[in-house]
Parts: sequence; C-alpha cells; structure tokens
Amino acid sequence: MKTTSLKIVTATVFLGFLIPVIAFAQGPGIPHKFFGTATYTNGSNITSGSVIVKIGTTQVASESISSGKYGYNPDLLFVTDPDNNRTGSILKFFIDSVDTGATAVFANGEHTELNFTTAVPSDTVFGNGADVSVTSAGAGSVSLPAGATNVVLNDTTVMNLSSGLSGRAVTLNSGVSGTPIVLTNSALSSVSASFPDGTKITGPSGWDGKVTPPVSGTPSGGSAPAGYSVGSTVVSVGSPDGTLTFDKPVTLVLTGVTGAVGYRPSGSDTWVRITNVCASPYATPGNPPANSECSISDGTNTKIVTYHFTSFGSLAANPAPAPAPAPSGGGGGGGGTTNTTPTVTPTVTALTAAQKVYDTNNDNHIDVLDFNSLMVHWGEKGATVVADFDGNGTVDVFDFNLLMVHWTA
Repeated sequence: MKTTSLKIVTATVFLGFLIPVIAFAQGPGIPHKFFGTATYTNGSNITSGSVIVKIGTTQVASESISSGKYGYNPDLLFVTDPDNNRTGSILKFFIDSVDTGATAVFANGEHTELNFTTAVPSDTVFGNGADVSVTSAGAGSVSLPAGATNVVLNDTTVMNLSSGLSGRAVTLNSGVSGTPIVLTNSALSSVSASFPDGTKITGPSGWDGKVTPPVSGTPSGGSAPAGYSVGSTVVSVGSPDGTLTFDKPVTLVLTGVTGAVGYRPSGSDTWVRITNVCASPYATPGNPPANSECSISDGTNTKIVTYHFTSFGSLAANPAPAPAPAPSGGGGGGGGTTNTTPTVTPTVTALTAAQKVYDTNNDNHIDVLDFNSLMVHWGEKGATVVADFDGNGTVDVFDFNLLMVHWTA
C-alpha cells in the first residue's frame, strides 16, 4: 500500500513539475516540425544536399534530402526553441546555399508541410523521362555540355554514349576539364558513380553504348561467399549486355553501408567478396590493383573503387555457430567433475496494462523510440491518433508529460 501511494505521489509531483515548465514557458519551447518535397523546376527530385533553416543569417536547423523528400521519419526536421523566445520568428529555408524563397512563422508544437522547388543547376543534365544522349566530341569520344559534371537519370533512362562509340569503346569527357562526372538515379539517392574525366569505357560484344545508372534490388539472390550472406543493399550499374570495363578506376558510393561488400560478375550466380582495402584517406581513396577493385569505409558509408561495372552489394557476416555443450561427467568412482557455467537469461519485466498505453512500438519499453513517435505525431488531431495518451484528441504537451512520468528506458 505504501509503495502504491509513493508512486502516485511521485507521479503527481513529477506531472505538476513538468506542466509548468513546458506549458507556461519557463523552459525550452516545443519544437516546430517541418517536412515535404524538394524538387527542381523540371519536376526531377533533388537527390542530395540538405534543407537549411535560418532566422536572419543564423542557421537554426538542417536535415538531409533523400529521393526528393525531407523531414520524414527517421530524418525529422525540427526547429527547436531552446530559450523559448522564437515564437513569431520568421524562418527562411535554403537547399544548401540556394535560397528557396520559402518562409514560415515559428510556432511551438506545430507541424508544417512545406514543399520546395528550385531552379535546375547549370552543372546537371537530367534524364527526365528521356535518355541523356551525350554529344560526340570526335571519333571515339563524347563530352557532356560545357559546365556539366552531373548526370541524373531514373530507373527507365540511360546515358547514351553511342554517338562516339568506336567498336566497343568510347571515352567520356566532363563538361569541366579535370572534374569527374557523377552519375546518379533520382529514385536511389543513396548510391552514386563517379567517372574520372576522360575515362575510356569498353563494353561487351554488341554493346550499344548505353550506360544505366545504379538500380536497386537487382539481381536478387545468388550464392554469397563462405561465412556471409547477401546484405540488404544490392545495386546493378553499367549495362544489361554484360560487364563494362574502364581504363581509369571509377568510384561507387554506397551511402549507409559499412562492413563487407562484394560484387556479382555478369552471368554468374556467385558473389565475390572485395578483400582489397583502398589506401586512405576516404575522401580520395587510393586505386585498386590493375583490373581489380578495393573498398574503404568511413564508418558510415562505403566507397568501392573499381575497373568494372556489374552488380555490387553489402555482405552480412553469418553468426558464428554456437559451441557444442561440454560432456557431462561420468558416474561413480570419485572421478573428476566437469565444471559448467549455467546460462543466465536476463529477465525483462513486462509492462502493466496501464503502462502499455505509452509503449507505441510494443517493444516492452517506454523509451526514446516512443518519444520519437510522439514527436512524429506532434500537433496531430483525431480520435485515434498515435501518441494521444490522455485521449483529448490532440498530441500535445500533456502527452509529453505522461510519457515522461511512465518512462522506463
């Protein structure tokens, strides 16, 4: 009885403490959440960069853009109010250094959809429903338009180099001398391919001069190297006709991939682990052995430097097999005994029915994941909205307070 009373008193005091702090502006204010799309005026998705938020000339928030969107879970964009003095402030929005012209008024606890459109950058050529045909610069070579260094395609478009094709080869020149050409897929912002200026590309017999961007999820399956399984990131790049090879190493960036990586040769069902490690630094990795490949990671992303294009992907190490149990000691005769250490399974205290209300992801903990859910739905209204713990039809400061009272971590 005393324990129950103590919990009630503690919760009441805690709740009474939190409400004045948050609701009556004596501490940090509730953040303002933003989300939406980021596209160019030609309709193409912006596939890289960040949304930057400023008050005056001061940056107050930023979040990355992925596949033409920003501010979606798990990469939420919150403008915070650390000193509770930003209400009514005018927020200005930039994509990297480009002013989008969009503004918003900061309000505690609001969530706002804001869609951005900016001019097509002069250094980028888009395949917007049509292939990018690169103009011949003479026998055996092609060049991007002057000033262009980026080619953005999609799953159904290609970079067509056939105008300069000589036999099975063509040299690809950048629109800026000495600057690499970066090839991306607007539907797959996590992968890019970078060709050094003046790279000679040689295709298989019958190659039509077309280069596909990185495409996700193909081919599926295949036999992984011993001790590994094929990971969740698999991309094909180059040509469906077979392997493309280069006279200069080309760099493939796999964002969010760490650990072992490999490739699946064209026409093969067996993956090959890339064991060569590129020389540091990560920003400008060293070249692999001739006609081979190497990889390097910065702990967050991985670069594969290669002389050929085919299918590449992450490899997941298989868990080590459990050790065989030690044999039990024989009976009688005062023989030696085998010491064994019992396996201790940690116990997890189940949440009560009352606590389960606050466990939004049903993992038997009331923790930061539930807090994230609260923030994602902050300000939403409705009869069954997620994280409306007090049932008043709005996700607000009172739900935040209740979550803190029942926090279990």
